[in-house]
Amino acid sequence: MIWTTSFTTFTKATIRKAVFLFVASGIKIKKMSLDYRNRVKGALTGLAIGDAFGAPVEFMDNGSFPKVEKYLSGGSFGLSKGEWTDDTSHMLALMDSLCEQKGFVAENFRDKLFSWLYDGAYTTRGRQIGAGKLTMKSLFHHRTKKTIISPFNLDKHSGNGSVMRLAPIPVFYYKQGLDIVLQKSTESSMVTHSSELCQQSCKYLGGVIYQLLSGVESFGLFME
Repeated sequence: MIWTTSFTTFTKATIRKAVFLFVASGIKIKKMSLDYRNRVKGALTGLAIGDAFGAPVEFMDNGSFPKVEKYLSGGSFGLSKGEWTDDTSHMLALMDSLCEQKGFVAENFRDKLFSWLYDGAYTTRGRQIGAGKLTMKSLFHHRTKKTIISPFNLDKHSGNGSVMRLAPIPVFYYKQGLDIVLQKSTESSMVTHSSELCQQSCKYLGGVIYQLLSGVESFGLFME
């Protein structure tokens, strides 16, 4: 699936996918508050918007570019305004996998990532954009050895490739409670990023998103 670069179209499609997430996870949409639905929309579309905002200045040193206040074009990837990178592609792949399997299944998610890397699925250009070295290394290993957990688990193998895509996990498992969200956040990391630091980072962010979905004000999460 190759996506249009129109963020209006993207947003509508992502919201439709969010509905599928709710259905697959057993959440009854009619019983959800409007505030909760808006928080979910914010978590998922916010990830993609942040990705598209940051893409043109990715790899640039802090302070070497003006404050980003709108969609820009260019950058290392030569993207048009509003195009996204691997962050959003992975999120879309994870959403599809959760919907199809009605839960997190590492093998299925791995296969979705194969489709992204080798076939350009979930992208705007029919090819992957921004694949990290560790992600590629893990997927190459999986393809060759038929594995589902990355064997590259040392501290030096700690990139941000699993935490960047995480949002669908706490959305899907929200109804099952915080402990399950933390567990599944960790499991979702291990397909490509299995170091302890990566696992704990996903666990932490999964907890943060869970609290935000619950209505906790963001400033209250970091007071202690």
